[in-house]
Amino acid sequence: MKKIFTISIFFLSIKAYTQPAGSLDPTFGTGGKVITSITNGSDKANGVVIQTDGKILVAGNSSSSVTGKDFVCVRYNSDGSLDNTFGNSGITTTDIQLGSDDVANSISIQPDGKIVLAGYTNNGSDKNAAIVRYKIDGTPDSTFGTNGIVITDFDNSQSDEIRVVKIHSLSGKIIVGGSTQINTTHAKPVVARYLSNGTIDSTFNTTGIRLLWITALDYQYLFSLEDLIVQSNGKISAIGWRDFPTLAYDDDYWACRINSDGSMDNTFSTDGVNTYNGSFNGSDNGYSMLLKPNNNFIGVGGGAINSIYTDFTLFELNSDGTSGSVSNSTDFGALSEDIAYGLAEDINGKFVSGGSAGSSTARSFAITRVSPGGSNDNSFDSDGKTTTTFGANAMNE
Repeated sequence: MKKIFTISIFFLSIKAYTQPAGSLDPTFGTGGKVITSITNGSDKANGVVIQTDGKILVAGNSSSSVTGKDFVCVRYNSDGSLDNTFGNSGITTTDIQLGSDDVANSISIQPDGKIVLAGYTNNGSDKNAAIVRYKIDGTPDSTFGTNGIVITDFDNSQSDEIRVVKIHSLSGKIIVGGSTQINTTHAKPVVARYLSNGTIDSTFNTTGIRLLWITALDYQYLFSLEDLIVQSNGKISAIGWRDFPTLAYDDDYWACRINSDGSMDNTFSTDGVNTYNGSFNGSDNGYSMLLKPNNNFIGVGGGAINSIYTDFTLFELNSDGTSGSVSNSTDFGALSEDIAYGLAEDINGKFVSGGSAGSSTARSFAITRVSPGGSNDNSFDSDGKTTTTFGANAMNE
Protein backbone atom coordinates (compact mmCIF):
# COMPACT_ATOMS: atom_id res chain seq x y z
CA MET A 1 0.00 0.00 0.00
CA LYS A 2 1.25 3.45 -0.86
CA LYS A 3 2.31 5.51 2.14
CA ILE A 4 1.36 9.10 1.52
CA PHE A 5 3.27 12.15 2.62
CA THR A 6 1.35 13.54 5.59
CA ILE A 7 1.74 16.74 7.56
CA SER A 8 -0.36 17.97 10.46
CA ILE A 9 0.19 21.45 11.91
CA PHE A 10 -1.57 22.53 15.09
CA PHE A 11 -2.06 26.29 15.48
CA LEU A 12 -2.77 27.42 19.04
CA SER A 13 -4.46 30.82 19.14
CA ILE A 14 -5.94 33.04 21.83
CA LYS A 15 -8.21 34.93 19.44
CA ALA A 16 -11.80 34.97 20.65
CA TYR A 17 -13.30 33.48 17.51
CA THR A 18 -11.00 30.46 17.24
CA GLN A 19 -11.70 26.90 18.31
CA PRO A 20 -10.70 25.84 21.85
CA ALA A 21 -6.99 25.25 22.46
CA GLY A 22 -6.01 21.75 21.34
CA SER A 23 -8.62 21.48 18.58
CA LEU A 24 -7.74 21.40 14.90
CA ASP A 25 -7.59 24.75 13.09
CA PRO A 26 -10.40 24.70 10.47
CA THR A 27 -8.72 27.51 8.47
CA PHE A 28 -5.77 25.23 7.67
CA GLY A 29 -6.12 22.72 4.82
CA THR A 30 -9.23 20.58 5.20
CA GLY A 31 -10.37 20.68 8.79
CA GLY A 32 -6.84 21.38 10.02
CA LYS A 33 -5.15 18.64 7.97
CA VAL A 34 -3.07 18.58 4.78
CA ILE A 35 -2.02 15.48 2.83
CA THR A 36 0.41 15.75 -0.11
CA SER A 37 1.45 12.93 -2.41
CA ILE A 38 4.90 13.53 -3.89
CA THR A 39 5.46 10.46 -6.12
CA ASN A 40 3.83 7.10 -6.67
CA GLY A 41 6.08 5.63 -3.96
CA SER A 42 6.40 6.05 -0.20
CA ASP A 43 6.66 9.63 1.07
CA LYS A 44 7.60 10.72 4.60
CA ALA A 45 7.96 14.02 6.46
CA ASN A 46 10.70 14.25 9.10
CA GLY A 47 11.13 17.96 9.85
CA VAL A 48 9.16 21.20 9.76
CA VAL A 49 9.99 24.89 10.24
CA ILE A 50 7.94 28.07 9.82
CA GLN A 51 9.30 31.08 7.92
CA THR A 52 8.96 34.62 9.31
CA ASP A 53 6.20 35.25 6.72
CA GLY A 54 4.17 32.32 8.05
CA LYS A 55 4.91 29.92 5.20
CA ILE A 56 5.61 26.34 6.26
CA LEU A 57 8.61 24.29 5.08
CA VAL A 58 8.65 20.50 5.44
CA ALA A 59 11.60 18.17 4.83
CA GLY A 60 11.69 14.42 4.35
CA ASN A 61 12.04 11.89 1.58
CA SER A 62 10.10 10.53 -1.36
CA SER A 63 10.65 7.13 -2.97
CA SER A 64 10.92 6.55 -6.69
CA SER A 65 11.34 3.27 -8.59
CA VAL A 66 13.92 5.08 -10.76
CA THR A 67 16.03 7.14 -8.32
CA GLY A 68 15.34 5.45 -4.97
CA LYS A 69 14.67 7.66 -1.94
CA ASP A 70 15.30 11.36 -2.57
CA PHE A 71 15.51 14.46 -0.40
CA VAL A 72 12.23 16.37 -0.61
CA CYS A 73 11.31 19.86 0.55
CA VAL A 74 7.75 21.18 0.36
CA ARG A 75 6.57 24.72 1.05
CA TYR A 76 3.00 25.57 2.02
CA ASN A 77 1.24 28.86 2.40
CA SER A 78 -0.06 29.63 5.90
CA ASP A 79 -3.48 28.21 4.95
CA GLY A 80 -1.98 24.82 4.01
CA SER A 81 -2.09 25.26 0.23
CA LEU A 82 1.06 24.50 -1.75
CA ASP A 83 3.23 27.55 -2.46
CA ASN A 84 3.57 27.62 -6.25
CA THR A 85 6.48 30.09 -6.06
CA PHE A 86 8.67 27.34 -4.59
CA GLY A 87 10.29 24.56 -6.61
CA ASN A 88 7.89 22.70 -8.89
CA SER A 89 4.41 23.74 -7.72
CA GLY A 90 5.61 23.91 -4.12
CA ILE A 91 7.83 20.80 -4.14
CA THR A 92 11.53 20.26 -4.78
CA THR A 93 13.38 16.92 -4.76
CA THR A 94 17.10 16.09 -4.87
CA ASP A 95 18.76 12.80 -5.83
CA ILE A 96 22.12 13.28 -4.10
CA GLN A 97 23.90 10.32 -5.71
CA LEU A 98 22.57 8.52 -8.75
CA GLY A 99 20.07 5.95 -7.52
CA SER A 100 21.05 6.38 -3.87
CA ASP A 101 18.69 6.33 -0.89
CA ASP A 102 18.67 9.92 0.35
CA VAL A 103 16.72 10.91 3.48
CA ALA A 104 16.41 14.41 4.98
CA ASN A 105 15.88 14.26 8.75
CA SER A 106 16.08 17.95 9.63
CA ILE A 107 15.59 21.43 8.19
CA SER A 108 16.74 24.92 9.15
CA ILE A 109 16.44 28.40 7.65
CA GLN A 110 19.38 30.77 7.42
CA PRO A 111 18.96 34.47 8.30
CA ASP A 112 19.14 35.25 4.55
CA GLY A 113 16.22 32.90 3.85
CA LYS A 114 18.20 30.05 2.29
CA ILE A 115 17.01 26.59 3.30
CA VAL A 116 19.28 23.84 4.66
CA LEU A 117 18.26 20.16 4.74
CA ALA A 118 20.39 17.46 6.37
CA GLY A 119 20.27 13.69 6.68
CA TYR A 120 22.11 10.95 4.84
CA THR A 121 22.84 9.45 1.44
CA ASN A 122 23.32 5.70 0.93
CA ASN A 123 24.69 4.47 -2.40
CA GLY A 124 24.35 0.82 -1.43
CA SER A 125 27.91 0.39 -0.18
CA ASP A 126 28.41 3.43 2.03
CA LYS A 127 26.11 5.67 4.08
CA ASN A 128 27.37 9.24 4.53
CA ALA A 129 26.11 12.43 6.10
CA ALA A 130 24.47 14.73 3.56
CA ILE A 131 23.51 18.42 3.51
CA VAL A 132 21.64 20.26 0.74
CA ARG A 133 21.05 24.01 0.55
CA TYR A 134 18.35 25.66 -1.53
CA LYS A 135 17.72 29.25 -2.50
CA ILE A 136 14.53 30.90 -1.31
CA ASP A 137 12.72 29.75 -4.47
CA GLY A 138 13.68 26.08 -3.93
CA THR A 139 16.44 25.84 -6.54
CA PRO A 140 19.79 24.34 -5.46
CA ASP A 141 22.31 26.90 -4.18
CA SER A 142 25.42 26.51 -6.37
CA THR A 143 27.53 28.56 -3.90
CA PHE A 144 27.23 25.73 -1.36
CA GLY A 145 29.40 22.64 -1.71
CA THR A 146 29.07 21.02 -5.15
CA ASN A 147 25.86 22.14 -6.87
CA GLY A 148 24.29 22.75 -3.46
CA ILE A 149 25.32 19.40 -1.95
CA VAL A 150 27.85 18.45 0.74
CA ILE A 151 28.64 14.81 1.62
CA THR A 152 30.76 13.98 4.68
CA ASP A 153 32.32 10.78 5.98
CA PHE A 154 32.44 11.40 9.72
CA ASP A 155 34.59 8.46 10.82
CA ASN A 156 36.54 5.75 8.99
CA SER A 157 33.97 4.87 6.30
CA GLN A 158 31.35 3.96 8.90
CA SER A 159 27.61 4.51 8.51
CA ASP A 160 27.02 8.24 9.08
CA GLU A 161 23.72 10.04 9.57
CA ILE A 162 22.72 13.61 10.47
CA ARG A 163 19.69 13.86 12.75
CA VAL A 164 19.61 17.64 13.31
CA VAL A 165 20.89 20.79 11.61
CA LYS A 166 21.05 24.30 13.11
CA ILE A 167 22.43 27.66 11.96
CA HIS A 168 24.57 29.90 14.18
CA SER A 169 22.86 33.20 13.43
CA LEU A 170 25.88 35.41 14.24
CA SER A 171 28.45 33.61 12.06
CA GLY A 172 26.25 31.78 9.55
CA LYS A 173 28.06 28.53 10.35
CA ILE A 174 26.11 25.28 10.00
CA ILE A 175 26.14 22.84 12.92
CA VAL A 176 24.90 19.26 12.59
CA GLY A 177 24.52 16.36 14.98
CA GLY A 178 23.86 12.67 14.57
CA SER A 179 25.77 9.41 14.74
CA THR A 180 28.45 7.35 13.07
CA GLN A 181 27.55 3.69 13.30
CA ILE A 182 30.17 0.97 13.52
CA ASN A 183 27.67 -1.89 13.39
CA THR A 184 24.07 -2.54 14.44
CA THR A 185 24.97 -2.45 18.14
CA HIS A 186 27.67 0.23 18.41
CA ALA A 187 27.69 3.87 17.31
CA LYS A 188 29.26 7.18 18.31
CA PRO A 189 27.35 10.44 18.70
CA VAL A 190 28.86 13.21 16.58
CA VAL A 191 28.73 16.98 16.08
CA ALA A 192 30.23 18.70 13.03
CA ARG A 193 30.51 22.35 12.01
CA TYR A 194 30.69 23.82 8.52
CA LEU A 195 31.42 27.27 7.12
CA SER A 196 28.56 28.96 5.30
CA ASN A 197 29.93 27.78 1.92
CA GLY A 198 29.75 24.13 3.00
CA THR A 199 33.42 23.48 3.71
CA ILE A 200 34.27 21.84 7.02
CA ASP A 201 35.26 24.32 9.74
CA SER A 202 38.81 23.40 10.86
CA THR A 203 38.63 25.80 13.84
CA PHE A 204 36.22 23.32 15.45
CA ASN A 205 38.21 20.45 17.01
CA THR A 206 40.83 20.95 14.20
CA THR A 207 38.91 18.58 11.90
CA GLY A 208 35.48 20.23 12.04
CA ILE A 209 34.13 16.99 13.54
CA ARG A 210 33.69 16.09 17.21
CA LEU A 211 33.19 12.37 17.88
CA LEU A 212 31.60 11.94 21.29
CA TRP A 213 32.87 8.72 22.72
CA ILE A 214 34.19 10.51 25.81
CA THR A 215 34.31 8.05 28.71
CA ALA A 216 36.41 4.89 28.84
CA LEU A 217 33.34 2.63 28.58
CA ASP A 218 31.55 4.40 25.70
CA TYR A 219 32.74 1.77 23.22
CA GLN A 220 30.08 -0.58 24.66
CA TYR A 221 27.10 1.50 23.53
CA LEU A 222 24.90 2.46 20.62
CA PHE A 223 24.47 6.26 20.73
CA SER A 224 22.37 8.72 18.77
CA LEU A 225 22.45 12.52 19.05
CA GLU A 226 18.94 13.75 18.19
CA ASP A 227 18.82 17.52 18.79
CA LEU A 228 21.13 20.44 19.56
CA ILE A 229 21.08 24.15 20.32
CA VAL A 230 23.81 26.69 19.50
CA GLN A 231 24.21 29.59 21.91
CA SER A 232 25.25 33.06 20.73
CA ASN A 233 28.75 32.40 22.15
CA GLY A 234 29.02 29.28 19.99
CA LYS A 235 28.61 26.68 22.72
CA ILE A 236 26.61 23.64 21.61
CA SER A 237 24.22 21.75 23.89
CA ALA A 238 22.90 18.43 22.63
CA ILE A 239 20.52 15.65 23.63
CA GLY A 240 19.95 12.07 22.54
CA TRP A 241 20.16 8.57 23.94
CA ARG A 242 22.53 5.74 24.82
CA ASP A 243 21.62 2.05 24.45
CA PHE A 244 23.41 -0.88 26.03
CA PRO A 245 22.84 -3.44 23.24
CA THR A 246 23.11 -6.65 25.24
CA LEU A 247 20.28 -5.65 27.59
CA ALA A 248 16.68 -5.30 26.40
CA TYR A 249 14.91 -2.04 27.28
CA ASP A 250 18.04 -0.38 28.67
CA ASP A 251 18.34 3.06 27.05
CA ASP A 252 19.38 6.21 28.93
CA TYR A 253 18.80 9.89 28.22
CA TRP A 254 22.14 11.37 27.12
CA ALA A 255 23.26 15.00 26.98
CA CYS A 256 26.43 17.02 26.41
CA ARG A 257 27.78 20.53 26.04
CA ILE A 258 30.66 21.47 23.73
CA ASN A 259 32.70 24.69 23.70
CA SER A 260 32.85 26.78 20.54
CA ASP A 261 36.32 25.41 19.69
CA GLY A 262 35.10 21.80 19.82
CA SER A 263 36.48 20.93 23.26
CA MET A 264 34.12 19.54 25.89
CA ASP A 265 32.58 22.02 28.33
CA ASN A 266 33.69 20.71 31.72
CA THR A 267 31.26 22.99 33.56
CA PHE A 268 28.56 20.62 32.27
CA SER A 269 29.61 17.64 34.41
CA THR A 270 33.32 16.94 34.79
CA ASP A 271 33.75 15.75 31.19
CA GLY A 272 30.96 17.59 29.36
CA VAL A 273 28.61 14.59 29.06
CA ASN A 274 26.03 12.96 31.27
CA THR A 275 23.39 10.21 31.20
CA TYR A 276 20.09 10.03 33.06
CA ASN A 277 17.53 7.39 33.98
CA GLY A 278 13.80 7.95 34.06
CA SER A 279 11.40 6.78 36.76
CA PHE A 280 11.62 3.17 35.51
CA ASN A 281 15.06 1.82 34.66
CA GLY A 282 14.13 0.95 31.06
CA SER A 283 14.10 2.60 27.64
CA ASP A 284 14.57 6.37 28.07
CA ASN A 285 15.19 8.28 24.84
CA GLY A 286 15.65 12.04 24.40
CA TYR A 287 14.68 13.61 21.06
CA SER A 288 14.25 17.39 21.35
CA MET A 289 15.34 20.29 23.55
CA LEU A 290 15.15 24.03 24.15
CA LEU A 291 17.47 26.31 26.08
CA LYS A 292 16.29 28.53 28.93
CA PRO A 293 17.78 31.99 29.67
CA ASN A 294 19.74 30.58 32.65
CA ASN A 295 21.33 27.95 30.34
CA ASN A 296 19.31 25.13 31.84
CA PHE A 297 17.55 23.17 29.16
CA ILE A 298 14.27 21.34 28.79
CA GLY A 299 14.28 18.00 27.02
CA VAL A 300 11.52 15.69 25.80
CA GLY A 301 11.31 12.11 24.61
CA GLY A 302 9.93 8.75 25.57
CA GLY A 303 10.33 7.38 29.07
CA ALA A 304 9.71 3.77 30.08
CA ILE A 305 6.94 3.07 32.58
CA ASN A 306 7.57 -0.69 32.41
CA SER A 307 9.50 -3.09 30.18
CA ILE A 308 7.13 -2.54 27.23
CA TYR A 309 5.38 0.86 27.26
CA THR A 310 6.60 4.46 27.33
CA ASP A 311 5.04 7.84 28.09
CA PHE A 312 5.73 11.33 26.81
CA THR A 313 8.44 12.69 29.11
CA LEU A 314 9.63 16.24 29.76
CA PHE A 315 12.58 17.00 32.01
CA GLU A 316 14.92 19.82 32.97
CA LEU A 317 18.72 19.68 33.11
CA ASN A 318 20.62 22.36 34.99
CA SER A 319 23.48 24.25 33.35
CA ASP A 320 25.97 22.08 35.29
CA GLY A 321 24.45 18.86 33.90
CA THR A 322 22.54 17.87 37.03
CA SER A 323 18.82 17.10 36.97
CA GLY A 324 16.56 20.14 37.35
CA SER A 325 13.25 20.66 39.11
CA VAL A 326 10.82 20.56 36.15
CA SER A 327 9.52 17.18 35.01
CA ASN A 328 6.39 15.71 33.45
CA SER A 329 5.11 12.35 32.26
CA THR A 330 1.99 12.10 30.08
CA ASP A 331 0.23 8.82 29.35
CA PHE A 332 -2.02 8.53 26.28
CA GLY A 333 -3.23 5.04 27.21
CA ALA A 334 -2.30 2.18 29.50
CA LEU A 335 -1.20 -0.02 26.57
CA SER A 336 0.24 2.78 24.48
CA GLU A 337 3.80 3.54 23.42
CA ASP A 338 4.01 7.35 23.63
CA ILE A 339 7.07 9.25 22.41
CA ALA A 340 7.62 13.02 22.08
CA TYR A 341 9.85 13.98 19.14
CA GLY A 342 9.48 17.76 19.08
CA LEU A 343 9.37 20.61 21.61
CA ALA A 344 8.51 24.32 21.53
CA GLU A 345 7.77 27.02 24.08
CA ASP A 346 4.67 29.15 23.47
CA ILE A 347 4.27 32.87 24.18
CA ASN A 348 3.10 32.09 27.72
CA GLY A 349 6.15 30.00 28.60
CA LYS A 350 4.26 26.72 28.33
CA PHE A 351 5.95 23.70 26.78
CA VAL A 352 4.28 22.11 23.74
CA SER A 353 5.47 18.61 22.77
CA GLY A 354 4.56 16.71 19.62
CA GLY A 355 5.07 13.07 18.79
CA SER A 356 3.11 9.84 18.45
CA ALA A 357 1.03 7.50 20.58
CA GLY A 358 -0.40 4.04 19.98
CA SER A 359 0.64 0.50 19.17
CA SER A 360 2.98 -1.08 16.65
CA THR A 361 0.12 -1.36 14.14
CA ALA A 362 -1.86 1.86 14.66
CA ARG A 363 -0.45 5.17 15.85
CA SER A 364 -1.79 8.73 16.20
CA PHE A 365 -0.17 12.12 16.14
CA ALA A 366 -0.02 13.26 19.77
CA ILE A 367 0.51 16.64 21.40
CA THR A 368 0.75 17.88 24.99
CA ARG A 369 0.96 21.26 26.68
CA VAL A 370 2.72 21.54 30.02
CA SER A 371 2.89 24.51 32.40
CA PRO A 372 6.30 26.07 33.21
CA GLY A 373 6.27 24.21 36.52
CA GLY A 374 5.73 20.81 34.89
CA SER A 375 2.02 20.11 35.39
CA ASN A 376 -0.32 19.28 32.49
CA ASP A 377 -2.14 22.37 31.22
CA ASN A 378 -5.82 21.45 31.55
CA SER A 379 -6.86 24.48 29.49
CA PHE A 380 -5.48 22.55 26.50
CA ASP A 381 -8.15 20.06 25.38
CA SER A 382 -9.32 19.77 29.04
CA ASP A 383 -6.49 17.43 30.12
CA GLY A 384 -3.35 18.86 28.52
CA LYS A 385 -3.16 16.31 25.70
CA THR A 386 -4.81 15.41 22.39
CA THR A 387 -4.36 13.01 19.47
CA THR A 388 -5.14 13.23 15.74
CA THR A 389 -5.28 10.53 13.07
CA PHE A 390 -5.46 10.59 9.28
CA GLY A 391 -7.16 7.19 9.04
CA ALA A 392 -8.50 4.40 11.21
CA ASN A 393 -5.44 2.15 10.77
CA ALA A 394 -2.86 4.72 9.70
CA MET A 395 0.64 4.90 11.17
CA ASN A 396 0.73 8.59 12.12
CA GLU A 397 4.22 9.37 13.37
